[in-house]
Amino acid sequence: MKTTEKNDILNQMAQDNEAHEIAEYIWQFDSGKEWPCATVFEAKHGNETDNLAVIKAIIEILKTQNLKCGKLILGVANPEAFLKGQRFVDVDLNRCFGQTFPTLEHIAKQDSSEYKRVKVLKPVLEKTDFFIDLHATIKPSSPFMVVPNLNHDFAKHLPAFGLNYMLTLMQLIMTPLP
Repeated sequence: MKTTEKNDILNQMAQDNEAHEIAEYIWQFDSGKEWPCATVFEAKHGNETDNLAVIKAIIEILKTQNLKCGKLILGVANPEAFLKGQRFVDVDLNRCFGQTFPTLEHIAKQDSSEYKRVKVLKPVLEKTDFFIDLHATIKPSSPFMVVPNLNHDFAKHLPAFGLNYMLTLMQLIMTPLP
């Protein structure tokens, strides 16, 4: 997909969902009923573009069907990298979260595109109860999910996703690479 096509898609999504926009390329849908808030982000890595179709499809469904409960936030995490078709512009967005930026590399990158975007994303994530971060693999694979751990209330709902593969972060850390 060319940059102009991506730009057109993002601009059309923004225009179509202006009433729901809470930040640039981030939209919130609210049922008006008390319930947890779920957030789904796409394109944290700008070269992983396939999942934009997921965000668009959910938005299309929400145009004709009301959210039954809670809030749902959908967004493009790293629009600048997405438009450039690059994994990141200055620094991997995943490396910007949960950091106090103690290293020289992080200090040098605080004026980066991604660090500026974290300042937008962080308030959104702070009000999120459940976060789904869509990624794509570079080679064909079966769908899978990585979760921080299985010791939380939401874990009992994970089988509803119908995935054959689920890994915890500890499994990823402790599993030697082939």
